[in-house]
Amino acid sequence: HLARLLPLLTILMIVLLSALPWGQGSSMRFLLPAAPFMAIHFWTFRHPELMAAPVVFFVGLAVDLLTSGPLGFWSLFFLCGYAVARLFNRLRVSKRDSIQWLSFVAATAVSTTTAWLVASLYFLQPVDWRPMLVSVVGQSACYPLLAWLFSSVARHLDRPRSRNLERRS
Repeated sequence: HLARLLPLLTILMIVLLSALPWGQGSSMRFLLPAAPFMAIHFWTFRHPELMAAPVVFFVGLAVDLLTSGPLGFWSLFFLCGYAVARLFNRLRVSKRDSIQWLSFVAATAVSTTTAWLVASLYFLQPVDWRPMLVSVVGQSACYPLLAWLFSSVARHLDRPRSRNLERRS
């Protein structure tokens, strides 16, 4: 039903916001395209049944297309982080906010390190790591706010649904 589309809609909203020309400096160039991962992680951690790897892959491709990046770069970034979030779910760690945030920091660090390695291999030289560090720090600082905002949507999905509909007479 429609409530199951809410996670995807929130992710697409952040994809569109991250593609806007915000006039950030060169040290911030990695932060906005990486921002959709905050929503991907939130939904993977809170409702893994609503977040599938193909969705994450296509969100990454959308970011690649909107930012004129190499196709597959953001998909790889998002899928690496998605895998870490799923690992936390498989380990059945607590769903507390602090654990969710630590899971996000770990997933972002793994994804960013992988992205740095891939970009360095692509250009056959080490790329500047500072924009990526700014992204990890910036996202880690912003994640609690996003999680707080999305928690109201998640609570809507968490509510038990009545299977019995009232008859209209």
